[in-house]
Amino acid sequence: MFRKFFVIATVVAAGLTISGCSGDATAGNSSSFGEITGSAVPVAEEVTALCAQIVTQALPLDAATALAESSGYASRVSSIDGEPQAVTMDFRQDRMNFEVESEIVVFCTTG
Repeated sequence: MFRKFFVIATVVAAGLTISGCSGDATAGNSSSFGEITGSAVPVAEEVTALCAQIVTQALPLDAATALAESSGYASRVSSIDGEPQAVTMDFRQDRMNFEVESEIVVFCTTG
C-alpha cells in the first residue's frame, strides 16, 4: 500500500513540476531597453555600441567602468593581461565583460 502511494505521489509531483515549466518561457520576462528606460534602442544594440566605443577609444579600466555604470550597465573584468578571471556563466544583457591589458580595455563583450 505504501509503495503504491509513493509511486502515485511521485508521479503527481513530477507532473506538477513539468506543468510549471510548460508555459511560455519568455512570458513576463521579455523586455527591451525601450520598455525599461523609454529608449527606442534595444539593450543589445546599445550595450554593444557602448562596448565598441570603449575599445575604440582605448579607455582605461576605471574610465570604462565609470562609463558603463553611468550608462546604467553592469561591468566586470573577464581577463587581465591574458589571465582569465573567475566569472559566473549567467547571461545578463545589461552587462559588459572587459578584457584588460596594461590597464586598458582591449576587448569588450556583452552578457
